[in-house]
Amino acid sequence: MGVALLQRLVRQLMQQIRQTRRGLMGIALVLGLLVALGFGGIAKYWGKSTPMASRHRPVATAAAVEYPSVNAERLWSTLGELSHTRYEEAERNQIRSYLVATLESAGWATRQQVFRKRVNGKTYEGINIIAESVDPCSTSFGQAEQIWPDQDSSNHSTVKVQVCQAAPSPLLIGAHYDAVLGSPGADDNATGMAALLEIAHLFSPLHASVPLKLVLFDWEEAGLWGSRAFVADPNETAALSGAVILEMLGYRCQVEGCQQYPPLPIRPPTQRGDFLAVVGDRTHPDLTRAFQHIDSDIPIYTLSVPTFGGLSPDLLRSDHVPFWQQGIGAVMVTDTANFRNPHYHQESDRPDTLDPEFLTAATQSIVNVILQLSAS
Repeated sequence: MGVALLQRLVRQLMQQIRQTRRGLMGIALVLGLLVALGFGGIAKYWGKSTPMASRHRPVATAAAVEYPSVNAERLWSTLGELSHTRYEEAERNQIRSYLVATLESAGWATRQQVFRKRVNGKTYEGINIIAESVDPCSTSFGQAEQIWPDQDSSNHSTVKVQVCQAAPSPLLIGAHYDAVLGSPGADDNATGMAALLEIAHLFSPLHASVPLKLVLFDWEEAGLWGSRAFVADPNETAALSGAVILEMLGYRCQVEGCQQYPPLPIRPPTQRGDFLAVVGDRTHPDLTRAFQHIDSDIPIYTLSVPTFGGLSPDLLRSDHVPFWQQGIGAVMVTDTANFRNPHYHQESDRPDTLDPEFLTAATQSIVNVILQLSAS
């Protein structure tokens, strides 16, 4: 029924109410009419005509977000390409070439951050790989033209200078690419790298509107050297909105008692290793909270801890720690490593010990969180 007709009926009924003593009956009739017609048209009409209504429209909900779907076949194929020894310099050079080629083919611009670490009189060189948007002046960020007087021109002509508008603060997605000596490192940390590269593929057409900074750290296994070098450069961290560190994402055990826990004053949620764990610091709760409010095919348990306040050393073993030390919000996303996976740091850490469905579900959960964080 049209709005004009509805208004006419309401006016007629209200006139009847005023003209008769049966006011209650008339009011009941008006309310009954509104209920019968539904409130959708009424709300739409008044929403357009009342300025305050447009200011208080609800923001987009999770149901309104369309999540990119992880390509399980591509993810698993990438894992296979990454699962070989990555300790010696020649091995790490090989994996760096693969990572750079994959990121650039997905539409990202890459650069390298070289750092050196001197230990016991020996100098080690490491290289972090950083991937960002190819075009900082993309249309998603917006462009603006500023006109400046041409001081050298006698006719006072103008010169148009194109200036990029400020981009939103990027969310860092990080994973380490080195492995311990002798291990092919399928879970540790080819799974984290594979998930990061899948994110690079999925957000390639979106990465201008979903601002991300993808970083692959070197020498994590030696003592977080790569991530420490990264956060030591204020130019790299100044604009970050936070960091999500991917650390082992592919091992699942579903036998009761197969999941262990570090010594923490918490009640273990389960004795099965079928969940994804997210560890963050209490001073930046938004990152851990984001993992609590997404659709996921696997359970996700989050733990917010006081930064370095009597923490178990087991919570301080990955690349999220240097970000915490710099006061930057960061979470570690993990399958809990040696507390579940018996192949941790062993020659047997190979793809055939991992669970493809779990890795796919874990990666999809991370993708969903990235989109939710960017939407908020």
